[in-house]
Amino acid sequence: CSYRMAIVQMKKSYPGHAKRVMFGVWSFLRQFMYTKFIVVVDEDVDIRDWKEV
Repeated sequence: CSYRMAIVQMKKSYPGHAKRVMFGVWSFLRQFMYTKFIVVVDEDVDIRDWKEV
């Protein structure tokens, strides 16, 4: 995670789950208040490899 961008890896359980996680990160966690981009990916994506993201 950088100052302006965050990558979140999750196991999706239902349609719209990723969107709820994204809004939860933006609203609940104070350190993400100024984040401009949140990328939510499936659990099988390696978030440390930018080519997979």
